[in-house]
Amino acid sequence: MDASLINPFIEAGLKVMKTTATLDGRTQAPYIKKNKKCLGPVTGCIRMTGSPKISIALSFSESCILTVVSRMFGEELTEINDEIKDAVGEMMNMICGQVNNTFGQSGISRKAAFEQVLSGPDHLVEHGEEGPVLAVPIKTESGDFFIEILFQQS
Repeated sequence: MDASLINPFIEAGLKVMKTTATLDGRTQAPYIKKNKKCLGPVTGCIRMTGSPKISIALSFSESCILTVVSRMFGEELTEINDEIKDAVGEMMNMICGQVNNTFGQSGISRKAAFEQVLSGPDHLVEHGEEGPVLAVPIKTESGDFFIEILFQQS
């Protein structure tokens, strides 16, 4: 796995959380995910152009995403609903924009694009390819979120 393709997603995820919700995150030890089960009840999915195929997903714990979107909207939200899912989509677009800017500045010709939001307590994150999925937990004062990355096997 190429750190130059992974780190921009981690950095952008942390920056979006900080700027949209004044929420600081601390990365924890990454691990290889053993199944396709979601790591939180709401997940935003991103695909990258080029080869090898790379799929990225950000899953949010309920407490984390409710805090983030409540702070974004300036009103307390207490349940995951369509507003929350729409906000996750907007956050994914912000992350993709920052990643694409970083790639451009680094001479990387790949592009990240928001694909979809998945939700529900037991949804599966289908990366569309086989291979190991690296999960990077990120702790915040309001709960965790996770960035998972799959690089297509050669």
